[in-house]
Amino acid sequence: MCPAPWRKPAPTLMSVFEAGIGISSPAAATSRSRSITNGIVKFKLRKTNKSDEKAEQERRRAEDKQRNRKETDERAEQERKHAEEADERAEQERRRAEDKQRNRQEAEPKTRPTTFEKYIHTCYTLPSKPYRIQTDKSLSTQGSITSPKNKPCPTLSKASNGLFINPSKCFD
Repeated sequence: MCPAPWRKPAPTLMSVFEAGIGISSPAAATSRSRSITNGIVKFKLRKTNKSDEKAEQERRRAEDKQRNRKETDERAEQERKHAEEADERAEQERRRAEDKQRNRQEAEPKTRPTTFEKYIHTCYTLPSKPYRIQTDKSLSTQGSITSPKNKPCPTLSKASNGLFINPSKCFD
């Protein structure tokens, strides 16, 4: 079929493209296609940059995860050390309390109140040798005693006749 003279020929794909982007001459078409090509390259570069950015983000995330894992491990190690130190302190405190209790139990009989009768009996039976007055001056302390002022002081000691033989008669 022959196109009718009143009709324009059917536009080609290139002419439609050129008309759509507003190209009026072949030189303009060339510069326009160059800018389009540059835009595609820029788009590809942007796309590559985006993929690089994604890779960089992934790398940062991996580093963050590794750092977080390391910090968590360090915190766990510190907590373990603190727990061990607390256990040691508790053990020392327990030992100290046991020692204190043992000392208190050992000292209790020594500090318990006693009766006068028991006191006299202990004083009488405690010495391993009986009391006696030393008359031999070579076996006694040499020199005179110091002069105490305003204090009672025995100046003469005589042997008793039976105080240490039967003390119950004296204190009954």
